Amino acid sequence: MRFVLPLASLALLIACGDKDTSEPEDTTTPEDTAPVDECSPEALREDALANGEVIWDGVTLDEATPMADILADTAAYDGQTVQIEGAATVVCAMEGCWASLIDADGNVLNLKVTDGELDWRDYAELGSWAIGEGEFDPDGGHGPQVWITGAVVGTVVCD
Repeated sequence: MRFVLPLASLALLIACGDKDTSEPEDTTTPEDTAPVDECSPEALREDALANGEVIWDGVTLDEATPMADILADTAAYDGQTVQIEGAATVVCAMEGCWASLIDADGNVLNLKVTDGELDWRDYAELGSWAIGEGEFDPDGGHGPQVWITGAVVGTVVCD
């Protein structure tokens, strides 16, 4: 006895038996992705580390300690080496010996150097992103501050 398969059934069997199991092709285009905010803290940090002006030893710690953490428990950080980052909001007009940084949440800490050792006015424009590290002093002459051992000041200035 011969088995006879109708031609229409044969075509259906062939079509169903050869399914494509590969992943669908990614059809997103650069226009479909959200633009990168060059003034986000992450982008500013990346720019500063890649393109910024290195001061003294630069920065060696892998990440910054949030200013909110430091300010919430200044005694715990007293004398500790920390890294802070933020936009320069004020630079000492007299000798340039300190610069105030503000983070995205509005917390402010100062980067401080001994008078005459460095002039922040030569490095930090208002709005430029700075990353500094050194010893935290809760009772500095200009309020809570970090006596820097090194810093990096970014090239991008944001309002």
